[in-house]
Amino acid sequence: MFTRRCTTCERRQLVFPSQLAGITTTAHGVEVSYRCWCGDVQSFETAHVDQVMPRIAA
Repeated sequence: MFTRRCTTCERRQLVFPSQLAGITTTAHGVEVSYRCWCGDVQSFETAHVDQVMPRIAA
């Protein structure tokens, strides 16, 4: 689960796995699509595929 701000309803809400509409690998990174609670489909791009994420101690 994660939080996102919807550009349609202007609310920041929790997004659950059941709301995922698709995950696509592109040349720019991974694009995640989901359906907001208002019903609109939103998408965002994660880190670039070549970008290395730093390790975080638990």
